[in-house]
Amino acid sequence: MIVTCTIPRDEPLTPEEIAQLEALKHRPIVFDEDCPAPTPKTLEALRLAVIERNHRLAREREEAAKSREVL
Repeated sequence: MIVTCTIPRDEPLTPEEIAQLEALKHRPIVFDEDCPAPTPKTLEALRLAVIERNHRLAREREEAAKSREVL
């Protein structure tokens, strides 16, 4: 079962929330049919996707910097 929670960035965490997050650090990851363990092929695809995303973001930053220079 996957549980999600959205924490507003502008609000500080409560002591209870901090305790919950600390407790989660020590829980093992349990894979099941809904969330199988990643295979080497999946991990490689993820690694390549991250590299491509980082290159794209760097190009976008360079283009934004160049457009500011022109102004």
